[in-house]
Amino acid sequence: HVLLATEWNIRANSASCHDGLAGGPNSANIATTLLTYLKARGIGLVIWAADLPSTVWKGREHKELTSVHEGDCRKWSPSGAGAMVNHYFRTGEVVAQ
Repeated sequence: HVLLATEWNIRANSASCHDGLAGGPNSANIATTLLTYLKARGIGLVIWAADLPSTVWKGREHKELTSVHEGDCRKWSPSGAGAMVNHYFRTGEVVAQ
């Protein structure tokens, strides 16, 4: 059997704010848990829409990767997993970035 996780990214918005307050997890912890789960089970991962600004790359120039620490729970804001997943792909290590 083949299993693949696709179109994954962390988003923070007012409807599903993951700021770590009130005992809940924050976006970085959620991302770390997901990547650890996928790695432990040998499940592949695809980053989708890498050309959409603020998801994997900051801005339209595609020069700097986004971070899971950039979410704004007061308003909708894409919070990228770019740096974290790039590190995961390069090293196999799960580290919130």
